[in-house]
Amino acid sequence: MFAKYRQFWHVAPIATAVLTICIVLLLFFTIRLGVFFLRPMPPKDVVIEPWMTPRLIAHSWHVPPEVLGAVLQIQQKPDRPQNIDWYAEDLGMPVEILIAEIEAAIAEFRANQPNEGKDKR
Repeated sequence: MFAKYRQFWHVAPIATAVLTICIVLLLFFTIRLGVFFLRPMPPKDVVIEPWMTPRLIAHSWHVPPEVLGAVLQIQQKPDRPQNIDWYAEDLGMPVEILIAEIEAAIAEFRANQPNEGKDKR
């Protein structure tokens, strides 16, 4: 195998180098793609932390952003993402109480949803 490689190198060194780089990149991205599909999926319903943004919470808990927008009293989209800690300070309440209100709003939203769309695991 390496004898053929040396022969290719002597005949066309630049083309052989380019081919080698392409093969290495192909292997790298193939392995990366395999790892992407084989890794475990992120957990659903992660514990809400003060550093999380409303969008992250809505995505993790599979609820529309409007559910959190009502609790956080968001009138318009902020110019940059804000975390729950910032919203608690803005509303003048402790973070723990705001997180409890978010969890209650999510529970209420889920209770009002039909069962056909939920996971059956």
